[in-house]
Amino acid sequence: MAIGINAITKTLERICQNPTTIKDSDQQQSNTLPTMETVFICADQIPPILYSHLPTLSSLANPDVRLVSISTNVRDQIQQALGINKLSAFGLKVL
Repeated sequence: MAIGINAITKTLERICQNPTTIKDSDQQQSNTLPTMETVFICADQIPPILYSHLPTLSSLANPDVRLVSISTNVRDQIQQALGINKLSAFGLKVL
């Protein structure tokens, strides 16, 4: 899990720099880095300038990534479950 816009951005940039490779022997994908599956953003709590790059970067890293806007109530529940004080965005990775 990547917590925060900076962590999500860094992960997506690393994925863009090192794309998934395909093994010739068995034709299965071999991920050298974790891929981002879903990015959740509490858009009503942060200015758009802070997250407006995520749709483009997500698409470049993985065309199948999902961007999901979450409500303040959901954000509060996730903050409590994770034991953190402030949450603007988080991403789920597949290892």
